[in-house]
Amino acid sequence: LRAFLFMKKEDAKETRSVSELLERCLTYDEDFEAVIEHGGRLDIYYKTTRYPDSLPGGIPAELITNRDSKEAIKIAADILKLVEEKRKAYVPEKM
Repeated sequence: LRAFLFMKKEDAKETRSVSELLERCLTYDEDFEAVIEHGGRLDIYYKTTRYPDSLPGGIPAELITNRDSKEAIKIAADILKLVEEKRKAYVPEKM
């Protein structure tokens, strides 16, 4: 997502939120609408695995199931595929 925003000459270093990055990508390309609803889910996995004490009542390894993990990988792969398609179609502006 950051690579896509970089192609659009936008700096996205200040956030790690997938939801926020997807929202910003959507301002440039409506194809991101297809994956935007999944950003929050990936944000939850990122935050809880990076900051294990962010989950009340347990640690991520006890609360995130194998099914959750597989679903997150599928979502991330779909987003990555979309960004890769955009990268392949990218033609830089002449300098």
